[in-house]
Amino acid sequence: MKPDTPLPRDYEECRLVASYEASRAKEHAAASQLLYPRHRLPHPAYMKLVDDLRTVRKDCNEKMLAVRAHKNKMLDPLVCRILPKKYVKGRRADFAAVVKGSAD
Repeated sequence: MKPDTPLPRDYEECRLVASYEASRAKEHAAASQLLYPRHRLPHPAYMKLVDDLRTVRKDCNEKMLAVRAHKNKMLDPLVCRILPKKYVKGRRADFAAVVKGSAD
């Protein structure tokens, strides 16, 4: 059996992944600051770090969703070409459901 070969990345996906990786590094830095403080933190400073981490995580999650949406958008034409028309129905096919249904 041949191993799955990944699709080549286009410029937009590379840009989105680089942005996500930078955001992920910021998330790790913020979590590290919170978990391993250099000195004892007063409660307001601790709460500010928690709030900063929450903001960075939200940003990181949004960037990951952008990467996934781009991958789905790039796979959509491939799925539509490969699958029979009854599975496509004019919108993005749920590939997992199609594969599961075709195995029966």
